[in-house]
Amino acid sequence: MILRGFITALGLTLPVLTGAAQAAEPLDGRQIAVLINDALEEAGQSGRALVSPNRGFPACSVPPVVARGGRDWSTARVSCPEGREWSRVVRIKDGARAPRAAQVRSKPIGDTVWVLDASLPRGTVIAAHHLRAMPVRQVDRMPDGVIEEATRILGRTLKANLGEGRVIQARHLEHDWFVTKGDRLVIEARVGAASIQTGGVALENGQLGQRVRVENARSGRAISATVKGRNFVVAGPNIQ
Repeated sequence: MILRGFITALGLTLPVLTGAAQAAEPLDGRQIAVLINDALEEAGQSGRALVSPNRGFPACSVPPVVARGGRDWSTARVSCPEGREWSRVVRIKDGARAPRAAQVRSKPIGDTVWVLDASLPRGTVIAAHHLRAMPVRQVDRMPDGVIEEATRILGRTLKANLGEGRVIQARHLEHDWFVTKGDRLVIEARVGAASIQTGGVALENGQLGQRVRVENARSGRAISATVKGRNFVVAGPNIQ
């Protein structure tokens, strides 16, 4: 009853889960690699999944969950939280070297700015290991358009060549909209091990990790959700 009440509050519906379970098919290594590589990108990690495209994985009625396989990202654990629950470990090439994005986000904001840790060319997608925090008092001249939050920098592309130590400004970065206003998308609600999906429409643009307003296509209700992938958002508490 608690789960049903939470789902109703978000405007989601149980039949979507039933349909997903009926349509579940075995997964392959290519699909698992995409899930893992997306999780690495979201976590600010370098590396890629080492898994054969032909390797078979059991079916899962909901998107499998990807987490660190141990104390670092040298491996990833892929698991299915529903139905016939299963878990598999996949090796990651060069996955343990880059710092986690959480390490960057944990630094204080307001009294710091973000600068490049190395010179980077135009077209580089900013990752956590490209940044370091610098106290505002150490900046000789504060430029306009400084971005204080690392989450608004990570995953975006440089519009110009920038040197080491350069303070990141909004004009230096291309927008990287993972969700675009008016586009159809998938809305997911997670409560414990349960995961329910339905269709929706974006009411505003959003980058990875940003909270945006979306409309449930079934109920017409507008809710707030976090952008977790291309045209994919998660509403409500994200509890694994």
